[in-house]
Amino acid sequence: MRNLRTGVLAAVVAGMVAVPAWAVEAPRYDPSPNTPDTGAMEPSVRGRDVAPPDAVGSYGRHRAAPTDDDTRGGTQTGTNQGPSGRSYQGREKLAALARGGLRGPLYVSHYATNVVIEPAPGGGAVGHTYVAIFKLGQDGKPSVIEHGGRYDDVYAKMPDGWRFKQRTYYDSKSGEPVQPPPAALAPLVTLSAAKRGSAPAGKPAAGGLSLTVEDYIGIQDLVARYPFALDADTDQGASYANLFTPDAVFRQPVTEGRDNLARLAVAQPHGPQYARHFIANHVIDPAAGGATGKEYLVVVDIDAPGKPGKVFLVGHYDDTYVKTADGWRFKTRTFVTAKPGTPAPQ
Repeated sequence: MRNLRTGVLAAVVAGMVAVPAWAVEAPRYDPSPNTPDTGAMEPSVRGRDVAPPDAVGSYGRHRAAPTDDDTRGGTQTGTNQGPSGRSYQGREKLAALARGGLRGPLYVSHYATNVVIEPAPGGGAVGHTYVAIFKLGQDGKPSVIEHGGRYDDVYAKMPDGWRFKQRTYYDSKSGEPVQPPPAALAPLVTLSAAKRGSAPAGKPAAGGLSLTVEDYIGIQDLVARYPFALDADTDQGASYANLFTPDAVFRQPVTEGRDNLARLAVAQPHGPQYARHFIANHVIDPAAGGATGKEYLVVVDIDAPGKPGKVFLVGHYDDTYVKTADGWRFKTRTFVTAKPGTPAPQ
């Protein structure tokens, strides 16, 4: 499980390729919460192996030399250049793509987060990732967010590890249709210990509390899905509300119960390819009855290509999670707005 998720993530980050968006058949999933779990996937993928996340995380760092992270026939699709997009297929063209932009040993540009990885029919895996692309300021000028959006990926397991088979980029847009739309996320499902075998326990915390490896991954998956459900909202808030227990409470604004949570999601800016909530620095601790978590949040208003984006809101979440028959869910989520720090005493 751990090796799978790491491998796919490494592949995602390193090998980006592109084809016109209209020529790509994006993987589709039934959004129904009753979709059966057939167990047809390789066990390590079903457990959300950590290999794919490693690939995704490496992508930004290896834009200058991405050729080791895609398959020989990998394809990257970019829809930000117009209706037809631009395609880059094969490692030589991908390497040329990486060499064409700004680069350097200390250069930082692609900020990828909210990584969700799912098993794909017939083997392999698919993934969904938010990305914000920064332009670093020079000569006193501030850094800006040039553009951003989301990636929809297809990963293939090669003899030397997970690699990108296909990567499609969608610019963030609020409320605008896109052809074809980004792939929908599958509903949250329980990772079946009966099918996977017993999961190793995590290191006990103070008081004897502990979480298994699958518990940590399940909670990480829950939190990573939150921005997709809130920003896309393709089903009148149902996917967003399903991330919470029936009696859950969200604070700021105080919202109780799934019906009210669904209405909260509908009232927010959203669209099928909208990317606004960027979550990072997720810390999980075992707790009586479940677990607690903290994450940083940056809410970014990404403008049209060529216009700098703006940071709308910064803060952090304080969460409590409980494990239900349907998997891990939010019991409470509290947003705390960031405030300026105070200078250190001289």
